Amino acid sequence: MATIEQTCELAVPVDFAFEFVNDYRNVPEWAVGISRFQPVGAPEYGVGAVFDVAVSFGPLIRTLELVCVEWVRNELIRVTGVTEPELCLGLRFAAVGAADSTLLIETGHPRLRGTDRAVGKLMAPLVQTALGVVDTRLRRCVAEQYAEHRTAECD
Repeated sequence: MATIEQTCELAVPVDFAFEFVNDYRNVPEWAVGISRFQPVGAPEYGVGAVFDVAVSFGPLIRTLELVCVEWVRNELIRVTGVTEPELCLGLRFAAVGAADSTLLIETGHPRLRGTDRAVGKLMAPLVQTALGVVDTRLRRCVAEQYAEHRTAECD
């Protein structure tokens, strides 16, 4: 399996970062190319939760199902493809003091063979660029929601 990683530094406590990312309704706000991320039945989060996902690649839209295979509050969310288990996404959270956190995003996909290898070599830089955009969006979205949360606490 080929993997690509991106570390996001978030200016919010780890529990807030985890809850924001864990809420499936927020995913299309920060995940590049995701136009739909909906639970299929219960549970809506945690191990065993299944999600119907629409991923856009330019004009193409691919639908797939992801299942949560690991979930530890404030530490880890890992999902894999239901029919493509080598397709995976890991989200590892860590506290950095009381007010900040980091999120390590790990993506995995099957190693391509033959003529598909050339396509795979082109995809890696695109995925890395997309993860950079995810980093920027996620930092912005989580900071905005945290500011609203703090304002609401003060009212």
